[in-house]
Amino acid sequence: MGNKKNNGETRGSYVTVTDEMNRSSEVRRAAFCESETMQVIGDEIFDWIEPLNMKKIRAKVIPWMKERGYLYGDYRNEDRGWDNIAITAKGIQDSLRHGAGPEKIQIFAVLPKMIEKGIYIGTTSGKAHQQKMKRHIFAAKVDIGNKPMLVGFIITEDPNGRRFYDHELTEIKNLDGRPSQGGADDSGTGAAFRTHQDTSHEPDSIINIVKNGLAVNT
Repeated sequence: MGNKKNNGETRGSYVTVTDEMNRSSEVRRAAFCESETMQVIGDEIFDWIEPLNMKKIRAKVIPWMKERGYLYGDYRNEDRGWDNIAITAKGIQDSLRHGAGPEKIQIFAVLPKMIEKGIYIGTTSGKAHQQKMKRHIFAAKVDIGNKPMLVGFIITEDPNGRRFYDHELTEIKNLDGRPSQGGADDSGTGAAFRTHQDTSHEPDSIINIVKNGLAVNT
């Protein structure tokens, strides 16, 4: 895991994340703890009755979001004051390709609100093929059927200042720094629920950057 710097910088094994607002992990954590928790019932997009076909379930996400007008280019994030964040079909497709178990799919139901209420963690450069891009990292709290989740999501910014979204997630167990079990794929409810991509072992994964930035251990 990364080491937190006094100037708001977090260093992982492969990435350097700088807080453009120059906030310490304590300030970010306080803002996160005070932030609104989004509520998801769980069956907004799909009724999770086994046997499950995850390919068909993932195919329902974009049409469902289109029907509700969620694919839109001017979402606002209150923490940063940005009002030009886009949710696009391509962004949804990319997020689903990264690994999409049930909980990740269920969170799409509150994606606009999550973008609005997410707490800014820091900024890093894009990957090797995206060096002209900025990756702004945010954290949000979502309850899925009374199961509390820590969500890490990226707002990618291109050289023209246009901003787009992506996300990861993990379960919150404690927010007091004590070790606990985590991972969104540990629901024990069938093979389909283990399709979420586990990135918790990767130091530069978004969820680990979020946990470092908030100084929490889930």
